[in-house]
Amino acid sequence: MMKRFFTGVVFVVWCVCCIAQTETAWVEEKISGMTLSQKVGQLFVYKFQPINTAENLQLVKDVIEQYHIGGVLFSGGQLMEQAKLTNYAQELSDTQLLVTFDGEWGLAMRLKTTTPTFPHNRVLGSVCDDNLIYAYGREVARECRELGVHVNFAPVADVDTNPNNPVIGSRSFGRDATDVARKVVAYSRGLEDGGVIAVAKHFPGHGDTSVDSHKALPVLNFGRDRLNRIELVPFKAAIQSGINGIMVGHLLVPSISNKTASISPDVNRLLVNELGFRGLVFTDALEMKGVSDNPDVCAQAIMAGNDMLLAPSDIKSEMDGVLRAVSEGRISERLIDEKCRKVLGYKYRLGLANRQRINLDGLSERINSPEALQLVSRLKQASEQGKALLRIDSIAKAGIAAKAFPGCQILALHKGEVIYDKCFGTTDYTGTESVTHRHLYDLASLTKTTATLLAVMKLYEEHRFALRDEIGKYVPQMQGSDKEHITIEQLLYHQSGLQPSVNVAWRVIDPQSYDRLFVRKADANHKLRVGNRSWACTSFKLRPDLVHTIYDTEFRVQVADHMYVNTHFKDTILQMIAHEVPLRSKTYRYSCLNFVLLQQMVEQLTGQSLDKYLNENFYEPMGLKRLTFQPLRKFATKEVVPTIAEDYLRQMPLRGYVHDELAAFMGGVSGNAGLFGNAADVAAVYQMLLQGGQWQGRQYLKEETVRFFLSSKSPSCRRALGFDKPDKRNLRLSPCCTDAPASVVGHTGFTGTCVWADPSNELVYVFLSNRIYPRPFDHKKLQQMDIRSRIQHILYGALKKKQ
Repeated sequence: MMKRFFTGVVFVVWCVCCIAQTETAWVEEKISGMTLSQKVGQLFVYKFQPINTAENLQLVKDVIEQYHIGGVLFSGGQLMEQAKLTNYAQELSDTQLLVTFDGEWGLAMRLKTTTPTFPHNRVLGSVCDDNLIYAYGREVARECRELGVHVNFAPVADVDTNPNNPVIGSRSFGRDATDVARKVVAYSRGLEDGGVIAVAKHFPGHGDTSVDSHKALPVLNFGRDRLNRIELVPFKAAIQSGINGIMVGHLLVPSISNKTASISPDVNRLLVNELGFRGLVFTDALEMKGVSDNPDVCAQAIMAGNDMLLAPSDIKSEMDGVLRAVSEGRISERLIDEKCRKVLGYKYRLGLANRQRINLDGLSERINSPEALQLVSRLKQASEQGKALLRIDSIAKAGIAAKAFPGCQILALHKGEVIYDKCFGTTDYTGTESVTHRHLYDLASLTKTTATLLAVMKLYEEHRFALRDEIGKYVPQMQGSDKEHITIEQLLYHQSGLQPSVNVAWRVIDPQSYDRLFVRKADANHKLRVGNRSWACTSFKLRPDLVHTIYDTEFRVQVADHMYVNTHFKDTILQMIAHEVPLRSKTYRYSCLNFVLLQQMVEQLTGQSLDKYLNENFYEPMGLKRLTFQPLRKFATKEVVPTIAEDYLRQMPLRGYVHDELAAFMGGVSGNAGLFGNAADVAAVYQMLLQGGQWQGRQYLKEETVRFFLSSKSPSCRRALGFDKPDKRNLRLSPCCTDAPASVVGHTGFTGTCVWADPSNELVYVFLSNRIYPRPFDHKKLQQMDIRSRIQHILYGALKKKQ
C-alpha cells in the first residue's frame, strides 16, 4: 500500500522539484531546529472556520505562529474561501501544514459550494463492484488534492448494527461486517493511490451505539468475541491492506479498557500491538463532549499512544498541559520526538518538504470535471441496480436458515464488471468459520465445462481431432469394444449411449468382508445412513491389493487422508468402461463417462495430464490461482470448504478430496469432476468465453472456436457441445430460470454449484455451495427451494431495471 501511495502525486512532486535529500535527512534537519513546544505543536490539528474575515485571518496567523501546529481542519464554508485560507495558512507556516478534511462522501459533505455530490456510504454499500468504489475513492482524492487536502477522515469503518444509532446511520456502508470491510478497503485504497491519507474511523467501532459521542460518552458492553466478529472486522481488513490512518473514537469499551478509547493505552495496544497498525493514529475531535471533560485531555491522548490530536477546544491550555506533563516526567521528550518524527515523515512523503500553493484559476471547473460527474452517475446507477440485487441476500440467507447449505459464494458479472459478489454463511453447520471469497469449493460437474471442455476446444481449433472422429482412435482401451465407434460429438452431446457412471465401490471393497453392503434398516454392521431407507455397511474392508494406507511406488494415487489406490487402477476403470458398461441407444443420456473418455483423448493428444495442460494453457497465464485439481497440494485444508462429514466408501470426512468416487479413484484429476475453485476464478473462465476467448489482452481460444461451441445445439436435446443449456421446450425440466434465453451455456454440479454464461446479455452467474454437507441423501432443499434459478431470475430483473 505504501509503495502505491508514494507513486502518485507525491512522486510527481519529487521529480519536478528534484528533491535530492532523503526523508530521514529532511526530518532530522527539521526536528533539530525545533524547540520542545514546536515539536509538540506538530502533533496538533487545529480546526478553523474556512472564512476570510479579518478576525479569522488573524486567528489563523496567531495559532500558526504561536503554537506551530502540524495540521489544520476546515469544516463547512465555500470552496474558494477554503482554498484561499489554505494558501494563506501555508504561507505562514515554516513547516508546511497537513491539511485535513472530513469528507466521508467527498467535498460535498462539508462545502456549501457546488462540488460533485456522491451518494452516501449506505447507498454505496449496495454497489457490488469494488472497482467502482475504488474509482470513487480515487476521484475523491483527486478533488482533495486540487483543494490542497492531504488527509481525508474517511472511510467510516463502523458496522451499523443498531437502528437506533443517532450518529452513524447512512455514514456506514452497511450492517454486514464483511461487506463493510470490502468497501472500506476499496475506498481507502482509492484515496491513498490518489495521494491522500485515508483515515478509517471510529476505532474500535461506533456502529452499535445509541448515544452520540458529540454529546455524551457511548458505552459498548460487548465482549472481545463479539468485537472480533463484527466491530473490528473492517479495521483489521483496512490495516492488512496497508491503510495509513486510523481515528480512535470517544467510546467506552469495558471489555478492553475502563477509560475512553481515545485516551486509553489499552485500546492503543489493541490497535498497534495486536492488530499491527503502523500508520498515523488520530483522535476524534477532542472538543466533543464524549471526552472533552477530561483534564489535560491532549496529554492523556499522547500518553495513550495517539500521534495527532484533532480539534482541541482550547489549544493554549491543552498545549500547556502537554508541556507540563513533559516537565513532570509523565510524558518523555523522547516520545514527543518519536511522534514528531512520524508526523514529519508523512509530511515529507506527501510532498510537504516544499511550499504548497493551490492554483485558484479554474479550481471549480477542475473539481467539477466531466469525468467526476460521470462517476457520480455511474455510482447512482450501480447503487440502484444493487438495491434490486439485495433480494439475492434474502434468498441466500433463507437457504442457510433452512439448512439447504451451510454457506455459499455468489458472483455475477455484467459486461465484465462485477454487479454482485457476496459470501454467506459458514463452511459447515458448526458456524465457526465464515465463508470468504478465498474459500475453494468442490465444483463437481462444473469440471466438465470449466476444465475438460477448454482443453477439447483448444485441441479442436488446432485440428488435432474432428467431431466425427471415433473415440477408439484416441483411447486405446476402447479399441475392440463396442465403445470404439462412439464419436467425439456424441460424447459432447451426451448421446453416446453410455450409462451415467461406474460403481467403483464394488471393485475396491473386499467381498469377503461383508454380508450385505446396504440394508433397509440400521443394525450393528450398518450404521451409516446413505438414503431415506438405506444404511451402509461400516465394517467392510478394502481390498489390500488395490488400496493401502501408506504411499509407496505401487500405491501412489491418493484418494483421501491415509488412503492410496493402486497406480494401475485408473486403467482398471477404463477397462470397466470398455467391457463392463452396457451400451444403450444413442439418445440423450447424461453421463460422466463421456468426459472421462474426453479426458483420455486430451491426455493422449497432448502427452500431458489434464491438469498440467490446463495450468499451462489457461489457468496460470490467466492468473487463476484458486482454480485447481488436487487442492491440498497447493492450499491449506482450512482454505477448502468441507464437502461431506463422512464418505461411506472412504469412511472419513472429505475436505479437499473430490467427492465424486469415479473422479477420486481416477486420482483426483478426471474429466467429469475433481476441479476445485472459488467463484471469482470460475467466473473468469466464462467471461473469457463471452469475450471470444480473450482475457486481459491475451487470446486463449480463437473467436470462431468459442462462437461455434457456444452456439451449437443438439437437434434432439437441450445440450450444446459440452455445455448444458436452458430447456425452452420444457421449462419445468430446465436447469435455468425462465428468463434465461436459449443462448445461455453452463453447467450445474451435484455438490450444489452452477455457472451460467449468457452471450446475449453479457451476463455471467456463479453459485457455489456445499449443499451435500454433512450427507448427500437428505440435502435436497437447494433444488426444492429453487434457490439457484430464483437468484438468476433476480439478476435478469436487475438488468431490465438498468436498461
